Parts: sequence; structure tokens; C-alpha cells
Amino acid sequence: MIFHAEYTPDNWKIRDSYRINDTDAMKEISAALLEIHPIYAADMSSYRTADDMAYEWDRHNIAYSLLPDGSTLKESAADVDLKRI
Repeated sequence: MIFHAEYTPDNWKIRDSYRINDTDAMKEISAALLEIHPIYAADMSSYRTADDMAYEWDRHNIAYSLLPDGSTLKESAADVDLKRI
């Protein structure tokens, strides 16, 4: 499966992230992205982990699956932004 990830300061955006549902894959992808550009945690002294990013991604996917087709919220939930929290 091909996916696209875009980095902007303190944010990784994964396009069509709803298509990836395997938690282990989410962790592996998050870990690989963090090796390229780490994302600060809210305290600005530590960094986000692959586990917490995969958890956020999974919650995002759940929201996507529950929203009705055609909803602007569903369209927004199709991509996940893994940013400083």
C-alpha cells in the first residue's frame, strides 16, 4: 500500500490515513516518520512516541468509520494530523 505523509513544522499529515487500519503498521509508520522529523510533546521538552501517535491515528479512524458518507467532518477525518499535543 502506498501512502503519502507531509511534514510541516511540528506536524505530520498522513493522507487517506483511514485506509491503514493495522495498529502495528501505524506504529511502524509513526516510528519511521519520527526518525525523520520528531514532533514535540505539549511540554516542549519531550517528544511524541510512535505508540501515542498510533493511538491518535486509530481514534481518528474510528471517527471516520462512524461519520456518515458525504459529511464534511468525514472528509476532514480522512487524513490524520499528528502534531504537537
